[in-house]
Amino acid sequence: MNNQPLVSIIALSYNHAIYLEETLDSIVNQSYKNIQLIIRDDCSSDNSVEVIKKWIKKNKVDCIFHFQEKNQGICKGLNEALKDVKGTYYQAISCDDVLLPEKTAIQVALLEQNPNLAFIHSNGNSIDENSTIVERLNQKVVREDGVTEDFFKDLLFYNGVLAPSVLVRKSMLPEAPVYDESLSFEDWDLWLNLSLKHDVYYLNEPLVQYRVLSTSMMRSAEIRKRIEKDSIKVLKQYLGHRLDCDAIIEKTIFDIRERHDLYEYSLKALLMKKTSFLKFKQKLRLRTRIKNYLNKK
Repeated sequence: MNNQPLVSIIALSYNHAIYLEETLDSIVNQSYKNIQLIIRDDCSSDNSVEVIKKWIKKNKVDCIFHFQEKNQGICKGLNEALKDVKGTYYQAISCDDVLLPEKTAIQVALLEQNPNLAFIHSNGNSIDENSTIVERLNQKVVREDGVTEDFFKDLLFYNGVLAPSVLVRKSMLPEAPVYDESLSFEDWDLWLNLSLKHDVYYLNEPLVQYRVLSTSMMRSAEIRKRIEKDSIKVLKQYLGHRLDCDAIIEKTIFDIRERHDLYEYSLKALLMKKTSFLKFKQKLRLRTRIKNYLNKK
């Protein structure tokens, strides 16, 4: 009989056919073996479902596999997947990211030793389309291993949590539905909710590989506009929960709106070539700011 606590891993697939095997292999190759694997495909238009079925058969993996005939979106998919979760702890991973072999074992040990923790997250490496390591993520975050003091306040400024690096204690989740299905992103709202009430632990070592794919400028702009709108919605929900944080929330909302207005104005000016009023160096700085804006995660 296995005395190790069960860990549920939700693998989320959406047009990830070329990366699926690498992701799923990284799950079953964890040094920690008491894992429940739940795979969900959200109506992929490529051959992801076929790849998953072949992988399950080839590796003789006992898992739960659902594939949707209609696209649900990530938050709806996670809420559905949570109904199948049996583990004491769980995590979600996109099927283009990779878990390093000791990830689950390290995090389970820490959660078992610290019952006050809602979740643990870590650093990671970014990888490209060819799985080549590009850089260490969160290099600017100078943080020691351990419980982060007032992590809720940190999150109000910036969502510095690398989603696939997280392992969550299921018993500390809010009431269902855990994920707000009206949002375009699944994680920030949950991290805020959990860190408002519980402790969070950070490991400053890479336990995951996070894939960064190139996207077009227009697609990035569309996604960013929706994320900005949803970010303001999330922040407003936490007004009044902690009076010492309300000013931070208002400032962050202001910054999001100002950044969006600057980007929209600058982009239109550049596209219409109406930047004659700017000096050459100012134009360069403007282009750099737009490029940096689009490249921010």
